[in-house]
Amino acid sequence: MEKTFRLIIARHGKAEDGFGKTDFLRNLNDKGREKTKKAARQLISNHRISPNKILASSANRCYQTAEIYAAEFCTSPEKIEFTEELYLASVRRILKQIEVQGSEIEELMVVGHNPDISALAEGLCPRFQVDLPTSGVVGVELKMSSWVDIHHTRGELLFFI
Repeated sequence: MEKTFRLIIARHGKAEDGFGKTDFLRNLNDKGREKTKKAARQLISNHRISPNKILASSANRCYQTAEIYAAEFCTSPEKIEFTEELYLASVRRILKQIEVQGSEIEELMVVGHNPDISALAEGLCPRFQVDLPTSGVVGVELKMSSWVDIHHTRGELLFFI
C-alpha cells in the first residue's frame, strides 16, 4: 500500500577553511551557523517541517548542521543518526542509508555533502536541477510503500530554500 513520505535533503552549512585540519574535522563558521538557523526557521514557519529522524554525515560540519536543525525543530537527540557512511558518499551510498529506514519514519531529513547531496535531489526530483548551496534545503514528496522503494521512485518538489 502506497503512502506519502517526505524527504528533506540538506547540504551542511558553510565551513571554516581547513588550514591545519583534515576535511572531516572542519567546523561550521559563523555564517554557516546563522544561515542554517535561518533555513531551519523557514522550514518550520513556511513548510511545517518536523522530521521524525535526521540522518547526517558524521563530519563535523554536518554534525553541527544537524544539531542546529534538531534544536530549532525541538527534535530529541535520539532521533539523530550520525554515520561516516554519508561522508562524501555517492548517491548510491546515500540511498542505501535511506532505504533501511522504517516506514514509521514518514518525514526524514538527510544532511550531507556536495556534489552527491545535490545529485540525490536531482535524481529524485527531475524538476530540481540546481547545485545546493551551503545551508540549502530541498523538500521532496514521495509516494511509495516504504523507503526501500526509493531507488525507483520519483517525487514532487515541495520547496527549495
